Parts: sequence; structure tokens; C-alpha cells
Amino acid sequence: MVYIVDKICNYIIFIFLMHFCWRIPFRKNKACVVCSALSCGLAGLIDSYFGKDQLFVYIVWCFMSMNLMFNRKIYKTSLLTAFLIWFTGMIDTFSVIIVQIFFIRGATTTSEILQWWQLSAYAISFIIEYGFYRFILKRNNVYMDSIKLRYKIGILVLTMMFELVVTEVYNIYYRNQSYYELYLHIRFILCLFGVIYSLAITLQLAVKNYLYDEQNKGLKQALEIQHSQYLYTKDKNNDIRRFRHDLVNHIGAIQELLSKQQYESAQKYIGNIWNITESLSNKISTGDDYVDAVLNYYLYLCEKENVKVEINGKVKDKVEMDVLDITSLLGNALQNAYEATRQTTNRYVEVEIVDHSQETFLSISNTSLKMEIPSDYQIQTSKNDKLNHGFGLKNIVSIIKKYDGEYYITTSETVMGNMFKLEISIPRKR
Repeated sequence: MVYIVDKICNYIIFIFLMHFCWRIPFRKNKACVVCSALSCGLAGLIDSYFGKDQLFVYIVWCFMSMNLMFNRKIYKTSLLTAFLIWFTGMIDTFSVIIVQIFFIRGATTTSEILQWWQLSAYAISFIIEYGFYRFILKRNNVYMDSIKLRYKIGILVLTMMFELVVTEVYNIYYRNQSYYELYLHIRFILCLFGVIYSLAITLQLAVKNYLYDEQNKGLKQALEIQHSQYLYTKDKNNDIRRFRHDLVNHIGAIQELLSKQQYESAQKYIGNIWNITESLSNKISTGDDYVDAVLNYYLYLCEKENVKVEINGKVKDKVEMDVLDITSLLGNALQNAYEATRQTTNRYVEVEIVDHSQETFLSISNTSLKMEIPSDYQIQTSKNDKLNHGFGLKNIVSIIKKYDGEYYITTSETVMGNMFKLEISIPRKR
């Protein structure tokens, strides 16, 4: 029975690490999930029959059960399982040593490794691994799959080095001591906590490095969007300056036509000038200059790509946000909508602005390819270059949180096709 409990404890820890720390989804096929659980119980029965924990059985059921349980390519799941066998095995070694010091006050022989009291070491292992998850990964919303490979390897190597040192020192101290003094236990416990703390620091550095990289990529993308808006505004200003420079000539030409009583020609000439002035002026006016600048820029882009655009709403008072934040928020949202709708046959973008005394609501809808929206809204970019794209929504979310706002993402089927909708609410300070 002890072997079955041992396998079940391992199984639960593996599932926790795979699903919560690595963010790998379960298979939707229930038969696979049932077979995964059965493989765990079968391995326990085999070990019970032979009366020992067989390494071959342990490795086979770990790889098989994890591949059946989780929805990822077999070779990737197998590599991750190997990673976890290594890592959890070393963490279990620390936990077993801690239990022996507290409850046995000495070392046990290898043949005594599977005793009922030693199964309590799984509780300590789980507490350590849950602490890593709760206070480092979940707190920063960064998971193991995101951090760089060098940090993953570093965590393994660091754990292995500490395991070798701690196990050797433990054997020397406790197997050759005829009596056990209190200071020996205290020093060794502090040593083990130092190991765990070192692992936590390494993992925290990996998470911080990832967050800094994401922030830098997000800022780079925001600057690129603002740079494009600046170039558009610059070109508009140059066109206005050229028109103002030629305005005297236009007035002279009209005056000449009128003096010759060529009224039809003068009327046509005035009509042409009117069309030029229409193209130079902003087509959208919401009441906020910065919002207008961003909206007019994307209207210009959409018109070039034959994207139908509808923009409705006004801003009663200027939006109470920093200039960079409002342009980045609106720019990222419209950039995402613009790029998504270009991949469809019915190209359509709709923007609605509703301004109240307490909140400003922004809704951006666009046709898009079908997609599933995860519960955490971590939508992956559809571009091939995933390393340098996919930060638009992250930038939007960070700005919304900065101003204590809210956002909602929905998809629906309409006559125009699949419609993606982003709704944002930003409170006003009163």
C-alpha cells in the first residue's frame, strides 16, 4: 500500500507543477485522463507486488501518465517530465532529510527509504513548490514556460549541486555521530533553508528578467506606433504648409477667372481647392486633440487598405490621462484591430466613445479570424514573428490597471463574420 500512496503523491505534485507552474492545459479527451490516473495506480501495484520501488516502472509511468494527461506535443511533454523527475527528486531529497532530522534525529539506511513516516516528506516538498508558485510565479503572472532556457537549466544545476553537497554532509555528520547535539540540527536545518532560499532567488531573477524584457519590447512597440503617428502628422503639416504657400496663387487664379467672367471655370477651380482643404483637415473630431490625432491616423491607414470604418461618440472633457498613455492605449487597440481585420474578407472596424461624468467608455470592434479567448485573456499573436509581436494587449492592460480601469474581451458571430470586441472603462477623477 505504501508504494501506491507514494505514486499518488508523486502524481499530484507532477500535475500541480505541469498545470499551474507551466500552464499546460489538460486534454479534453476524458479517456486519456482516466488512463493517466490508471497508469499511476498500476505502477503502485507493480511496485507493491515486487516489494520495492523500481526505477524503470517509475520512469515509464511518469512519462506515460503526463503525455496522456496534458495537451502538448509528445516530445515536449517528455522533456518537461524529465525536467520534473530531476527537479522533484532533488526537492524530495531535501524534504526527506528534514523529516529525518526532526522525527528520527539521525540517518536511515537506504533499505528504509520507503517508510510511512517518510511519506510526510511529500507534504514538505509540495509546500516548497507551492511557495515558489504562489509567491513568485503567480504574484508576477509569469510562469515557467515563459522564462529563458538558461534560467531553467540554472535552477536544475543549482538544485543538483546543493543536493550533492547537502546529502554528503548529512551522511558524514549523522552516520558517524554517536550522539546528536542540538546545534548540529539547527545548523543543518539552516543549511537546507539556505538551499531553498537560493532556488527562490534564482527563480525570482528569472521572472524579473522576463518582466523587464516584456516591458522593453512593449515600450519599443509603443514608440514605433507613436513614431508612425508622428510621421503621419508631419506629412499632414507639410501638406498644409505647401497649400498655404500656394494659396496666394490660387486666389490670383480665381480673381483672374472672375475678371474674365469665366464663372463656370472659377466655380470648378474653387471646388478643386475645397476638396484639397477637406483632405488636409481632420475628418474626425471628438473633442480631445490627442484622441483625434490617433483616430485620424488609423482612419488614414484603413482607407488605404479598403477597411470600412465607423467612428461614433464625443468626449465632453479632455480625457484625464497622460499624453503617452492615451496615445499608447488607443494606438495599440486600433493597431490590433487594423491588423486583425486585414486578415479577413469583410474588413471592418467600429469605434464607439461614450463619455460620462464619472467614466469614459471606449469600445473597439473588428472582424477577425476565429479564436478562443483564454480565461486570463493571454491571447497569442497570429504573426509568425511571435518574439517581437503580441505585446499590444499587454500594453493596453497595464495602462488600464494604472488608471484603475476595467476591460472586457468578447467574440461573437455576426452577418459580417467573426467579430472581436474590446471594451474599456476609464474612471474620471472627481
